[in-house]
Amino acid sequence: MLITGGRVLVDSGTYLENGAVLIEGESIVAVGPREEIERRAGADVPRFEFGGTVLPGLIDAHVHLVFDGGPDPVSTLRNATDHDLFEDMRRRGEQLLDSGVTTVRDLGDRGGLALRLAADIAERRTPGPRVVAAGTPATTVGGHCHFLGGEVSGQAEIRELVRRNLAAGAGVIKAMATGGGLTKDGPKSHQSQFSAEELAALVEEAHAAGVPVAAHAHGADGIAVCPAVSPHWRMLPRFFGEERAHAMFGLVRRMADAGVRLIAGTDAGVQRAGFDGLVPALGFYAHLGLPNATVIDMATSRAAAALGLAGITGKVAPGHRADLLLVHGDPLADLSALSGVHAVFASGLRHEPDSTEQ
Repeated sequence: MLITGGRVLVDSGTYLENGAVLIEGESIVAVGPREEIERRAGADVPRFEFGGTVLPGLIDAHVHLVFDGGPDPVSTLRNATDHDLFEDMRRRGEQLLDSGVTTVRDLGDRGGLALRLAADIAERRTPGPRVVAAGTPATTVGGHCHFLGGEVSGQAEIRELVRRNLAAGAGVIKAMATGGGLTKDGPKSHQSQFSAEELAALVEEAHAAGVPVAAHAHGADGIAVCPAVSPHWRMLPRFFGEERAHAMFGLVRRMADAGVRLIAGTDAGVQRAGFDGLVPALGFYAHLGLPNATVIDMATSRAAAALGLAGITGKVAPGHRADLLLVHGDPLADLSALSGVHAVFASGLRHEPDSTEQ
């Protein structure tokens, strides 16, 4: 298929005007000026002509498809059968795709359901973004998100849980390094749950298989940081007070100024964080004064690199998977243009919002 656009985002903050993208199967094979790529494509190749912007599909680096994003996602989860939960997860996956998200990192589910959904999407049995799933997150007995089934004690149990997740197809291993607010009866958010030796065992086991580790860690150092900004970030001063919210905003700004590699994610599924909120959440970083080009990078190329997918997705470039977002308007000039989704291509398969036709 040949996709033409009024402009194609080919690098950080760089448009190719009147460009084209040639897709074969799931991959991009050529990107360049429209006339040049049209000649290469030939007359028989199907065309998708569009006058707006073509850019990489977005990446949400922190979701929980197992949660519903309602006021009490934990209770909803506990009361749901695996069958009903899986059907809900299918719908959430399609909702993400509708909003322009073509890759997600699911950082903890129940019973391997996210891994099962990832397989269904990869085999095109259901529409949705590519899912890089952690499977069951490691936590302590009674620790943060213990209800997902990942309670472990000691290095031997930690290693065994990692091995089970890897055997099930996990593309990332998740450790609940501290407590968290979602688990009301667990450790506080600032409290560590594992010893340094236990975390080292988890990382060693994952890295031996070539799989990265993600940590739920409030206040810990990191290589790439996903602040997991709520789509409703503008309401934070109302809930936490102006002073505390200002301090939270300032912390993220200081990380950006210090050169921390920030990536985009919403923690979709937790309280009042739906699966169509990545673009509203990106507005937070623009509010802090980050350039639109940087914010888009955080949800495309930077996120792909942090997920171990650099060279696979996150850019409109030959050899990359054909994950594309087509929007009306110019998101480098106005970030809200990302909301004007015309079509999404996930692994070369076209998906139009509110449509099951591909």
